Amino acid sequence: MLAMCQPFSTTARYHILFDALMLRSVCLAFPDELIVYMTDRVNCSRMKQYLGDLPVNLRILEVGVPDNGARRLHLHGRLLMNLIACRSMAERLKVRGLIYLAFSTITCALHLVRLSPIAEYYIVHNNFQRARQIPWEQRLFRWISTRAPYLIFLEQPIADAARSEFAVDPSKVIVIPHPINDAAQIISTADELGRGIVMAGRLNKGKGIHFLLDAARLLKKEAPEVLEKAPIKIIGPYYSGHNPKGYIHCVEYMDQQLTDADLEQVMRSGQFVIIPYDPQSYAYVTPGTVYRALGCGRPIVVTDLPSLYSLTRSPRPVGFAFSDQRQLASIITHIALMPDGEYEELLDNVRWLACQRGVAATADRFRQVFNQYQAL
Repeated sequence: MLAMCQPFSTTARYHILFDALMLRSVCLAFPDELIVYMTDRVNCSRMKQYLGDLPVNLRILEVGVPDNGARRLHLHGRLLMNLIACRSMAERLKVRGLIYLAFSTITCALHLVRLSPIAEYYIVHNNFQRARQIPWEQRLFRWISTRAPYLIFLEQPIADAARSEFAVDPSKVIVIPHPINDAAQIISTADELGRGIVMAGRLNKGKGIHFLLDAARLLKKEAPEVLEKAPIKIIGPYYSGHNPKGYIHCVEYMDQQLTDADLEQVMRSGQFVIIPYDPQSYAYVTPGTVYRALGCGRPIVVTDLPSLYSLTRSPRPVGFAFSDQRQLASIITHIALMPDGEYEELLDNVRWLACQRGVAATADRFRQVFNQYQAL
């Protein structure tokens, strides 16, 4: 028996697709074992609804602080209680491995004061990036890296940086590439070709919208015909940073909240999806929007983040990377004039990546990891 823990509630709704792909992968990897997904009441209902038909070997178990009590507790206290509750349940069930789908640095450090006899695997999301920037998070992440039995990184460059910058023991480092939708789903949607470039989701300063708006303004001034051939659409609620309402002369903007279904529909409405995240804040983060866009069968335009080198600098890149507004403007110009054959090649690369990172491939990687590390 294996267990998977999601201690977050509100935050977890933004990671529902990731959690679902991970759950399906582990269930497929070990079809003869019971897989227990432990989380609070909110996520139990959310995941059941999202998955629809549950894998036959998956059980969803309500564990942790009840949702009606969570609103009265300090967030860190609630998360720590959920971590402790999930571990206690896993130990009671005598599982052979416990995978933490997410964690906050401070609560995880407290949680690891006591070690469990169970093999524990902690998936690192944006914890590593914060540890590189914030001194107290750095100290806590070093503690976690010495105490946690295993750390799972979602891209090889992040694992490499963790080893070099924090001297993480290589024997604890596991890389399971961030999963995306399977190739069959991508092929069925990628044929519905959209037009132009789309940015979708919550808009704030860290999401780098200024790169896109400045590039659009530059093109409007120097090469307006480019924006006619490759229009830029921005859809999502505005929070901070450059306000796209001040750039409506060069971009299309809709200020609206997006459901998961809305988000995928918006992404498929463009030829490319742009994720222009601020490199200072997201250098070693795995942006969920990137993988969702690829899961919709769309090539990407991204800031040149080290975490995404395996996507943009591989022999089969799935899009373009830029470093500044001028370079982004050049890429948009290239997209506007791109021959059909070059775009089809990018689509083929996206489909190929889906084969490498679909549920079946991720299941193979989980099977390899557990066979290797639990035999030690």
